[in-house]
Amino acid sequence: MSFRIRNAHGLLRVVVAVIVGSAVFVAATVSPAALEYEFTVTDPETWTSAWTASVPLGLNPEAMFEYACHEGNYSMPVMLGGARVEEAAGQ
Repeated sequence: MSFRIRNAHGLLRVVVAVIVGSAVFVAATVSPAALEYEFTVTDPETWTSAWTASVPLGLNPEAMFEYACHEGNYSMPVMLGGARVEEAAGQ
């Protein structure tokens, strides 16, 4: 479920809440450059009381690249070989 709320300062606050089993996950904007990620776990069979953790997430201005496993990626030697040829040619 997702909510969009404007606060008194005009900041559009987006709140996304997801319930998975005994946990509630919430991500909310706190400023144009920051999110607050919070989750609450309620599992009386494991914990004596519910508990909550909160993680502030700031905007990263750097480019983001996917990190993925390349096991079984048979095109990788071809891609890397092509890059080495370009490097050797000074491109």
